[in-house]
Amino acid sequence: MAKRITSNRVRKHHPDLDELPSGSVVLDRFGHAWQVGSIYWYRAYGDDSMVSSWDLSFSGPFRVLHKGE
Repeated sequence: MAKRITSNRVRKHHPDLDELPSGSVVLDRFGHAWQVGSIYWYRAYGDDSMVSSWDLSFSGPFRVLHKGE
């Protein structure tokens, strides 16, 4: 079985993203805004990107712009 490699960035930011309620908006280190739906994170502008909190955690650190409901 392959060993899963986890970066420090993922370990640090993944739990923080999972704790945010639906409707929250964050800004990633590239300046892209992301909003969380019920499960997935969506780009707030620009395209139709949809990613999991695990995938998005690679783009941290994040600044929370709005805490959802």
